[in-house]
Amino acid sequence: MEFKVKHIGYLAAAGLGLVAYRRYKKRLSDFDYMLAGLRLGVDPAAIKAIAYIESNGVGFYDNGNVKLRLEPQFLSRYQKTPRYFTTFSAAYAYDPKAAILSTSFGIFQVMGFNYKAAGYNTPEGYYNAVKRSAVAQLNAFIGFIETNNLAQYLRSKNWAAFAYRYNGPGYKANNYDTKLETLYNKFK
Repeated sequence: MEFKVKHIGYLAAAGLGLVAYRRYKKRLSDFDYMLAGLRLGVDPAAIKAIAYIESNGVGFYDNGNVKLRLEPQFLSRYQKTPRYFTTFSAAYAYDPKAAILSTSFGIFQVMGFNYKAAGYNTPEGYYNAVKRSAVAQLNAFIGFIETNNLAQYLRSKNWAAFAYRYNGPGYKANNYDTKLETLYNKFK
């Protein structure tokens, strides 16, 4: 009986350590991609291919800051008094919420205005999660894919249909669909 109590205690401590590790983890492993693939019902190679198109598979810069890309054309949609900024930090100092909504973040470069689809109640909640952990970035991506019913295109390997819905109508200009297919074949 005493052994079981200690054993459970050790398991609980190990479980808490794993939770803390995953909460602050900066890189995804093949295991993470496998879990995401199981959840979405798609080949993990497709998820990894998207990650490599969007950010070369890494959601953080070497200094530990989240990879982000401010899309200035969206700022005017969210600012009370529109101003043009070229950096996230300047836009964030002026209007944090508008800056978050107008920026793509992390491994999968999910736009801040998609925070609800990604599973968050507020833009700030989304930003605080994705700037801390690669696993949070993966979970936001999964939420976005599920909310928008995009897994079907990955399952059927309809790269153009996925690219159009994920990257927008200009996907052809940067060959998003052909890059996705090439990287998928590389990772499978």
